Parts: sequence; structure tokens; C-alpha cells
Amino acid sequence: MHNSHRYLRGFGLVVAAVVALTGCGSSAGGGANPPVQAVHEVRGADVVYSMSIDGRLAGVSNGRAAYWPSHGAPPVPLPTLPGHVTVSARSVSADGRIVGYLKTQPLVSYKPVIWDSPTADPRLLPVPQGFSVRDLPMVVGNNNLVVGSLPIAGQGDTALAVWRVDANASTVTNTADARGQQPHSMSDSGVLVTAIDFTRRLWQIDLQTGALGNPLNFTATTGTGYALPESVSTKGRIIGLAGATAASARPAWYKNLNGTATFLPAPANFRIHSLTAGDGIVFGATTYNAGQFRAYAWRNDRLIDLNTRLPANSGLTLERVIGVSATNDVLVQGRQEGVAAPVYRVITGV
Repeated sequence: MHNSHRYLRGFGLVVAAVVALTGCGSSAGGGANPPVQAVHEVRGADVVYSMSIDGRLAGVSNGRAAYWPSHGAPPVPLPTLPGHVTVSARSVSADGRIVGYLKTQPLVSYKPVIWDSPTADPRLLPVPQGFSVRDLPMVVGNNNLVVGSLPIAGQGDTALAVWRVDANASTVTNTADARGQQPHSMSDSGVLVTAIDFTRRLWQIDLQTGALGNPLNFTATTGTGYALPESVSTKGRIIGLAGATAASARPAWYKNLNGTATFLPAPANFRIHSLTAGDGIVFGATTYNAGQFRAYAWRNDRLIDLNTRLPANSGLTLERVIGVSATNDVLVQGRQEGVAAPVYRVITGV
């Protein structure tokens, strides 16, 4: 990371089996939560943007795009092209593909790229005429698709772009529903969740053409009075807010687009900021109250404040859930007392 961190800094592994778990809480009448194996520092991370289903990480280290093959590994700098430097690695898939950005030097021009492996030279993704490039969110799937957001030339808005990697082709959706939306998560079957502020949209990508069509009506597909999708997992699980009305909505997850809501207990005194789907038995939540963020997770239907997994007096606060692996590891952004830059931890065995 950026600076020396008191207590946790320098330790890639903090054993947490001895941490007292009182006060962790459960929606269904108490009982201790399952013990956590460890809290791991993501070594050398400036920013960590994503975690794959099998625990790979993508982000930035030392100002350049980086990849971590696992939570305990050092960062791997990604290759660049002549006349360019890497900017960021935005997303990584379970098959080892990574997407992100390069920029030219000295005249700065950004380029979206894909690395077919952490050691492969990046391949430029085509940008259609009439669009530019900035370092914006991207997602890569195990389905040969990459989704990003491209600024519209001469406008202060963006459009959604889908790249079919095998064909080196792009399809841009520049409709009113797509403008300003940023890709959040995508399933192997092409279900896509996009977001802007607190607006979320759900799409079905045509795997053959990359076309998006119109946003899906999640309320109609699930038969729920109100349903707002927040995140989709690699295997198609969806987590969001659901209820008879928007005012009564609470966290819930669905096995698929047409699934039935399984409701989850909401954190007391905190509002939901964002939710993260997983393919194991864990889902993640970023909550907030009066400007304070706090990271939670559900193991089955049991609510866990992830800060209760930290050693006493660590000076660390876990604030935002970024990703959840299929083995129930949770990638979290936090802050260390006395350090301005964010810190990143992976909590295993939640």
C-alpha cells in the first residue's frame, strides 16, 4: 500500500481465530458466528477493483496496473506496449483474463485493453468513431465478453460498450437507458448489472452479437412488487432490494432472473449503500449512516459485521465490500487510523 500502517501493516496474514465474536449478531436469535480463519493484507495495493470467483484480484500497485493471483501473493505488474504505460487493471476473470487501460506518453491518450494472461502483451480493444476513452469501470467474464463505458465525443455523457473478444468487435448502446451507466457485474450467461449513483439497471447481453437491447424489468421477471438488482454473480445469482413497495424493500437474493426472493436481515441503524453477490453461501453489503460506511456480510441468513473479525485495537475500519469469491472469501476496502489512503483486506472463511 501507500504508507506504513500501524499494527496490521507489514503482516500479510493476521490470524483471527482468537478474536472474540460477541456482538456479531444474527437475525435469527443469536449464537456465535462461525470462526474466521484469517484477515489478509492485499500487498502493495494502491487500489483493488475486483475479485474473481476463484479469488484473483485486479487493481493498481505503485501507480501501474497490477494482478494478484491470490490474496496472499505479491502484486504482478502487467505488461504494456511500446510508447505506453499501464494505468489500471479493472477486472479479472477465473480464466486469467484481465481488462484495464493503458495511456500514451507524453501525450496522454487512454486505450482499453485485455491481457489474455498476466504475462501476455495487452491487446487493444476497438473504440468506435465518435467515442473517447477514460479510466472507467470495466468487467470481463468467462464468456468472451468485456463491458465498459465510453465517453461520447463532444458530450458530457457515456455509452455502454460490449466487446466480443474472439471477434475483436464492439457493440455500443447509446440509448437514454444506457447513458451514464457504468458496468458493475456480469454473469457467464450475459446478465449484466449497471449503475450510476443509486440507479441500477439489469440487462441481458446477446452472447453472439454483444447487443444489449432494453433493460430488463426485474420486478416483472421475479413477480415481486418491487425489486432493485444490485449485483449479479458469475453463476447468475442476483442480490438486491425487494419488497411489496420501494418503501418496504429489504435485502434479498435470487437464484436467477426468474427466481423467488430469499430475504436477508438488514443491519440495524445503517442503510444499504451497495450489495455484492457471491456463488458460495456468502453475500456482501456496504452500509452507511451519517457519512460512516461499514462492511457487512451474510453467511446464509446470518448477518456479520466484518469489523468484528479484526483484532482489538487494530486501528482499522472495514468500510466497503468489493467482491466475494466462490469459497466465501470477502474483499474489503477500509481505512487505517492515521493513514489517508484506503487499505484492502481479504477475509477468508467468512
